Amino acid sequence: MWGRARRHEIVICFFQGVEIMAENSITRRWHDETAWSSDIKDLVFDEGKHWKKCIVSMRNEQNARIKTKVSSDNTSFPEESWSGSGKKDYSIDINKTSLVKVTGVLEKNNKLSGTGIGEVLVTCTYDEGSNSVTRVWHDRAAIKSNIENLVFPADQSWKKCTVLLEGHENDQRIDIKVSAGGKEVGTGFLDGKGAQTFEWNINAKCKIEVTGALQKTGGFPHGVGGKVTVVCTC
Repeated sequence: MWGRARRHEIVICFFQGVEIMAENSITRRWHDETAWSSDIKDLVFDEGKHWKKCIVSMRNEQNARIKTKVSSDNTSFPEESWSGSGKKDYSIDINKTSLVKVTGVLEKNNKLSGTGIGEVLVTCTYDEGSNSVTRVWHDRAAIKSNIENLVFPADQSWKKCTVLLEGHENDQRIDIKVSAGGKEVGTGFLDGKGAQTFEWNINAKCKIEVTGALQKTGGFPHGVGGKVTVVCTC
């Protein structure tokens, strides 16, 4: 569904996380247990808001070492880690309109036995007055998967769109094309594993569509996976 951000509570379940929207803040939670290590993901905050501050809480529930890093557009803040009992909180001042992302890894602290269990809770506060719409596509495929359903309606005056590409395997490629009002605005791609952000100015009342494909580029006997997050402000 699409629409302007509301100030009611919204809960969206991911594979490992939960997003909660409350008045002037958004909280996202990531939780997992692992016999070795697990990447911290899905802690992404929309580019369309003017973020003031983010508070990150790392909780060691059992035999875990947690490392997290906050980034805001092209700015990366120092990594923080925690392996003690209980939890560790820290805060980062953002003070700008940007895409905010928290990444990291949960590792088992004692490699000999058991599992590591941990939680990361991130709460970011923002100023009122900015509106954005977010669309997310993610999939796994044996060879190729078309990127679809990333459409923004023509009844809004769109300012700009930010696209975050995330790749899960080394032998793969994600290609995208952004169109506004039926005309191509730009293209982008990501080879292999990792993440890449693109941004285009729209400044028009028109339909926006992001299309493309995720496809395998190597011969290793496994599938490919990827995620495309599009945030358009109006």
